[in-house]
Amino acid sequence: MKLIPSLLVAALALGACSKKDPTPAKAPEAETKAPDTKAPETQVPATNAPETKAPETTAPAVEEVAAPIEEVAAPIEEVAAPIEEVAAPIEEVAAAPSAVDDVPRVADFPDVALAAEVGQWVFAPTRASLDEAKKDPQYRSPSYAQAQVVEVGPAVSKVKADYGDPESIPNAYMIPIPKESPIAVGDVVLSSQYGNNMELAVVTKAGDAPEADFVEVMPYAEDHIKALKPGRYLKLDGTLRPGAHVAVKVPDDKPAFANVVNISGDKVLLAGFMGAVIVADKAAITPLEVDLQAAVGDEVQARFASGAFMKAKVTAVDAAKHLVTVDFTDLPDPEPSAHPTVHITKRL
Repeated sequence: MKLIPSLLVAALALGACSKKDPTPAKAPEAETKAPDTKAPETQVPATNAPETKAPETTAPAVEEVAAPIEEVAAPIEEVAAPIEEVAAPIEEVAAAPSAVDDVPRVADFPDVALAAEVGQWVFAPTRASLDEAKKDPQYRSPSYAQAQVVEVGPAVSKVKADYGDPESIPNAYMIPIPKESPIAVGDVVLSSQYGNNMELAVVTKAGDAPEADFVEVMPYAEDHIKALKPGRYLKLDGTLRPGAHVAVKVPDDKPAFANVVNISGDKVLLAGFMGAVIVADKAAITPLEVDLQAAVGDEVQARFASGAFMKAKVTAVDAAKHLVTVDFTDLPDPEPSAHPTVHITKRL
């Protein structure tokens, strides 16, 4: 009977122990889980140490990416270089005077300097007539007018007529007019009644308000006296010079009437009948008289309606009107016709 209580006590003790086992077992699990979850938060140095190595591994990747960017940037600079190269020709074109490139030349005659300054008057072809003559040289010719120089260039200058805008004209095609030119009654000048052409005239009044008879205007028998504006008339002297009225020998044809426009070496540029462009040697040109002395019965050469000179005989002289009446001896049935003295010559 004493043995039973002892066994009962042992069984109770064993049950108590078995009831206490679950609690200690759970405690270690809680303790082990806590370090696992909190360790990254509390142990910053320990966890950051590997993170500091991460940049070391990723930095090369960034540099590797940056390198191609630089490589891409290089071609951009290379592209910029050609743009600068393209800009250079643009500047070169801008620096060149555009007037020299686009102003038409209608004769095989060299470019020359202009013997005139800004403000001076010249005889110059209109730009429109130059353009037309360039397109159709067989049927078109330069049309001359008086114009004032507004800009002087080495080969092309700008001039402005009494109407319209300034125009660029080759220097070779212009006849300068002196700012001042003393004249006397009977002198022959090249001028214009209205500024829109160039005409020969004979001075009828000198002094401060000179006048002239524009003898090339028809009908010849009537007076065409107009005032001569200062600086807008060119006195002629019977020599070979710009503005002079001359006879030019044409191959296989009769000598033709023309006005000298410019002279370069042995070459002479002329405005012929109806403004026709002519380039001739000096040897082929004869300047006409400015003080013709003609009498009835004289053998002369007179300008015919076509602009060519033909043999004629003087039948009458009207010195007051600067007229000479002739018969063209080469015509089958010549009839007397009056001509201004500036269209008559004894030099041919």
